[in-house]
Amino acid sequence: MVRVKVTFIGSVDVEGEPGVRVDFTSIAPSGVLDKSSEDVLYAQQMVRGLLSGLQQAGLVPKYGTPRLIVYLTEKEYRALGSPQINQIYELVFDKGIRLEKVSRETEPTDVQWPRSD
Repeated sequence: MVRVKVTFIGSVDVEGEPGVRVDFTSIAPSGVLDKSSEDVLYAQQMVRGLLSGLQQAGLVPKYGTPRLIVYLTEKEYRALGSPQINQIYELVFDKGIRLEKVSRETEPTDVQWPRSD
């Protein structure tokens, strides 16, 4: 089992149909975040979003060598859950290859800025 992150998404023709190329790049496990500080989590989320936008615009190079590159038809892409840049998946090898989306439990879902404490 390997954790991979979506690092590239592009349009391609797949067997004469419109399709999508998705690159999955290996990532190292990250440390445990201190959930006690919503400000720190908010800042990390903002930086991740900013870097993702800059990478999509081509202003910041992508990192790493892709571990898995898939060419999917639009239907197959939707069946996979329409992966987006920076989403994390588990690449599982057991009698084949399986991709399982990893939930992002470390990211806050209800943080509001500025906080109204």
